Amino acid sequence: MKRSVLLLANFVLVIAKSSVNRYVVSNQRVTFHEGYIRCLQYGLEPAEILSESDEKEIEAALEPLRESTQSILIYKMKRIVLLLASFILVIVRSSANKYVVSNQRVTFHEGYLRCLQYGLEPAEILSESDQEEIEAVLKPLREIGFGEGFWIFASNLVDKTNYYWLNSKLPLFYSLFSTGQPDNAGQKENCLEIYQISTFVFGWNDCPCESKIKFICQRKKEI
Repeated sequence: MKRSVLLLANFVLVIAKSSVNRYVVSNQRVTFHEGYIRCLQYGLEPAEILSESDEKEIEAALEPLRESTQSILIYKMKRIVLLLASFILVIVRSSANKYVVSNQRVTFHEGYLRCLQYGLEPAEILSESDQEEIEAVLKPLREIGFGEGFWIFASNLVDKTNYYWLNSKLPLFYSLFSTGQPDNAGQKENCLEIYQISTFVFGWNDCPCESKIKFICQRKKEI
């Protein structure tokens, strides 16, 4: 939690400096996908430069920070339609089930972004009934091998200890870790997957966020 407060403090400070410009510059060093997610988490949008005037405006925002422009993460406050990359989702169950399984293998953060890009939410398992529903989606996939995992979107990247669901920001009130998990093997397993332990038996495991595995999204709740 201490780290989260620090991130917010840095972020607000930069907004104050850049309030006359629609672009907001962060002084944090993060990966491309982490930067994208942080923009969304703070109610902003990832920066895009669509015209010469945009270029001039972003240069004006960077001018006071000339000494660190090569390592700057840029945020943009104006709404822009997101250009979607080619992506295949396999909907393996009728609309009665809220979960949607992808057949693409991507990193944890890439999977998170792709769910959002296609109007879905990153999968969360908040109860036993959610677990049963997600298993109902996975069981018909006969090509699933034992030990093959799918991203479910909780991580402990904030403090390396406590897991939180990225989309709802909720802690793990419910969990179904397999025996001995999470074990943070090699001190680099900070993201969660669900995988088939044995025939039609599923459990959770922690694994490196940069691993490339399939992932699960969920449909948004109807209001």
